[in-house]
Amino acid sequence: MANQLTRDIHLLPEREAFLFNERENNSSRCTHCEKIQQEIGEHSLVLYHGAHCTIKLSSMPYNTGHLQILPSRHVLLITELMDNENLDIMHATQLCVSVLEDIYAPDGFSIGSRTGTTNLNRLPQHLCFHVIPRWQGDVNLIEAIDTRRELDIIIKQAYLRLASAFENNVSRAVY
Repeated sequence: MANQLTRDIHLLPEREAFLFNERENNSSRCTHCEKIQQEIGEHSLVLYHGAHCTIKLSSMPYNTGHLQILPSRHVLLITELMDNENLDIMHATQLCVSVLEDIYAPDGFSIGSRTGTTNLNRLPQHLCFHVIPRWQGDVNLIEAIDTRRELDIIIKQAYLRLASAFENNVSRAVY
């Protein structure tokens, strides 16, 4: 099936492995918990640390500027969040939308979360919120490019633009 799909839709090797569960099963670590511990910087793709959440640029973005908001505490379900965590995550979502509007002027946003026990990549679950800028007629970025190198360049350029905007917006924000 993988061969037929890759003939029909051009996929990056990382995305193909993800879709067909060919990724190494390493169930002892949570990559989101690891990201939360990392400093703000281009290597980690972390843009902001709030009191109860971290904002990072997605390493497998749907569109340029696809951001992820990770609760600082390892939780699986949205119902496990405390009130102060909910408030910080909503402030972070507003910050993401504000920054993305300033940088990319999208037509709209897809904002949602991945929650629950469905785990396609077989890594430990960690609640994650997505803020994705959307434009009329946009397509999945991963399907629109040819190589991981192109994706890395796009991600690096997006990170550099967003890092400056986050720094400016955070210094003006009062919550």
